[in-house]
Order: sequence, then structure tokens, then C-alpha cells
Amino acid sequence: MFGGQLLPPQQQTELFSLVSKISGQPIATTSSGDPSGFSLGVGQEFALPGAVLASPIWYYQGEALGYRVRWALGPGDDLVVVIAVNSSSADNTTIPSLYQAVLGILEPQSVINTSAPPPR
Repeated sequence: MFGGQLLPPQQQTELFSLVSKISGQPIATTSSGDPSGFSLGVGQEFALPGAVLASPIWYYQGEALGYRVRWALGPGDDLVVVIAVNSSSADNTTIPSLYQAVLGILEPQSVINTSAPPPR
């Protein structure tokens, strides 16, 4: 889906055409000022609770039968992280926080911790 081989070019463009969750207007990409956008079945985030990402991630989240699952992929990356939780015990920050923890272990350069003190 992300490699440009599954969909014809026009459908690929439509799939990744973002709308800002803040303004409701089309945007080219998310940023620190406009950190979350959605498209046709996928979304893009630039920030997670307590952290800013070094680059936006694409994601999809779904729910069914008491579970919530999200996959996320950074641009130009071949690492897809999948998190699944029991949605009856998870709030809206649980999955992003778990994703941030996994990404911080596997690709620490991808997460900028905004709550950490500045380097001296």
C-alpha cells in the first residue's frame, strides 16, 4: 500500500490526501502546529502524548469485540508496529503511549521527548 505497487497512481494519491483534524482543511502533511490528519481509512500523526515524532507516522486504528488494534509506519521505514489492547480498559492515550515506548526502544532517534529537560 505504501510502496506504490498496490494501487493505481490516482487511488494512491486519494488514499494519502490528508485533512487536518484541527481545521478540517486539506493539508500536505502533519506538523508540530497541525499534528493530526486523516484520509481515506488511514491517518497521519506528528505528535504523541508527551512526545513529538522526528517525522510523521501513518496509522490505522480499528475496534471490534472489546479490542482495539493500531498499526503505525514511519515514512521511508520498513518497521510496522502493531499494538492491540482490551479496549474496555484502554483510554485514547494507551495505544499511542505504547507505540512511543516501542519506537523509543527500536528507533530512539524517531521520538523527541518533550517532557525531558533540555540538554546542558
